Amino acid sequence: MLGAGRFAEALALVAAVVAAEPDNSRAWSLLAQAQIGAGQPAEGLAAADRAVQLDPASAWALRLRSIAQRRIGQAREALDAAAEACRLDPHLWMNHLNLAQAALAVAGGPAGDSSGLQLAQQASSTARQLAPNEPSVHYVSGQVSRALGEPDAARAHFERTLALDPEHSSAVNELGRLTLEFGKAGDAARHFVQAARIAPGQSVYGHNVEVAVARAERSVRSLIRWVIYGSWLVVIAALAVSQRGIADRIVMLAVLGVAAAGVAVCWQIQLRRMPKEARPLFQGRSMLLALGVSLSSLLAGVAVVEFVPGQLGNYLLPVVIFMLAARFAAFKILRDGARKRYDQINRRSEAVKA
Repeated sequence: MLGAGRFAEALALVAAVVAAEPDNSRAWSLLAQAQIGAGQPAEGLAAADRAVQLDPASAWALRLRSIAQRRIGQAREALDAAAEACRLDPHLWMNHLNLAQAALAVAGGPAGDSSGLQLAQQASSTARQLAPNEPSVHYVSGQVSRALGEPDAARAHFERTLALDPEHSSAVNELGRLTLEFGKAGDAARHFVQAARIAPGQSVYGHNVEVAVARAERSVRSLIRWVIYGSWLVVIAALAVSQRGIADRIVMLAVLGVAAAGVAVCWQIQLRRMPKEARPLFQGRSMLLALGVSLSSLLAGVAVVEFVPGQLGNYLLPVVIFMLAARFAAFKILRDGARKRYDQINRRSEAVKA
């Protein structure tokens, strides 16, 4: 049952064994394993402590104590228990794997102990030597390489994990995170969607899909800012030298048309890079509104200058001020849209952690 991940079912059976044999260290270790697997690390730690008390030389009980301590945030204590388990049974790969995970937890904690990364690297290397065909060993090695700032090595480990276990959703997710760090939001989203297909119950994968989509939105938003800047400057420069001829009108309208077309093309490129499941998450209403406000104000300015009779100098300044105000309004729309988007993601991130 424990091997099949049926922890809730195993709990009742193991509890009965513990009740019948309260001085059996192995029974308490089985109970700790079931409780940890069932998402009860505090109870698992109590059971593991009892197992260690009954048999201080049990590397299994110490490993379970370490896992439980790591789950409840006692990283330093988890590292000590993991090191002791390795000392007692240095030939078991699971002990070294757990030591690497505990060392990673210490390195990533508030204290940020850099020596923990070196220990994690050594322990994961030993685990790979002892069990070269275990997917979890390569997965943790990838986590270590990622923490060391070695993305290529991390990618190789995660890919090796998937070669051994194609359904390892965590490795797929980590590949997505690495891909996102290189600015490839569409490819990252494909990894996250794949991870969500493998393990639909893991809400973090769905959250990561949304993060990737938001990163793609940021690329479009950045282009829109440059389009607004560029088209505004070109139109203002054209108005300053305008002779109210057909050529001037064509040039200015062409600039605005090219700007809008450029945004549309970028938009489509970003959407096509996304997997179909992620495309509905793409939120572009505020971006389209900002672009519309800016280009509409430029068109209005061009129309006023070209078609209103009288000397250009009489109303050029008010027109420029109007277009400038519209540009600031467009930028505010973009900023507010981005802030709202990331606030939404942060709220969901907190919900996932909870």
